[in-house]
Amino acid sequence: MSNYWIITTIIFAIPFWKAEIPLTNPSFEHQPEEAIHPRGWDACGKYSTPDIQPGAWGVSSKAADGEHFIGLTVRSDNTWEYLGQTLKRPLKPASCYRFSLSLSKAMGYSGYNQPVKIRIWGGSSKCDKSELLGETKAINHTDWKKYKFIFAPSKTIKYLTIEAYYVGKKPYKGNVLIDDLSNLEICIRA
Repeated sequence: MSNYWIITTIIFAIPFWKAEIPLTNPSFEHQPEEAIHPRGWDACGKYSTPDIQPGAWGVSSKAADGEHFIGLTVRSDNTWEYLGQTLKRPLKPASCYRFSLSLSKAMGYSGYNQPVKIRIWGGSSKCDKSELLGETKAINHTDWKKYKFIFAPSKTIKYLTIEAYYVGKKPYKGNVLIDDLSNLEICIRA
């Protein structure tokens, strides 16, 4: 009879275990340094040089979670920064997922001081941005705030990309700070 309960427990626990897709290093813990990507993450794009904060470019903010966080910038020469990682399990088409992260803006980032928005992309390979999964409005606050995304990809997503981007059409110098990413969770649509 006790084997029955063990097997039943395992069978019912499996769907809950598979309901989350964990991210590697979701709080960007790594030795602070400019122009480097943290463990578990890929810097994407020719001019994408994320900064592990605090300490680089005059940023002295405290982390939302752990000791460190990432800073991304956009530039007046129409270049911007983004990073991503291969998911441990792919996101399935038409399935509902939820995801959150904490965002802020540094008061001073060596002249890159305008607010920017974040775009979340999905793709099939490293740094692929084939499907926009969500975006924020301008991040113009200097305290950490949690942002939540709910999305249902139209195709299989194997790679997640987080991108800093301009608000409006004209390029400028701006920054965004990112920390405390959640796991990707399967959600039930209402």
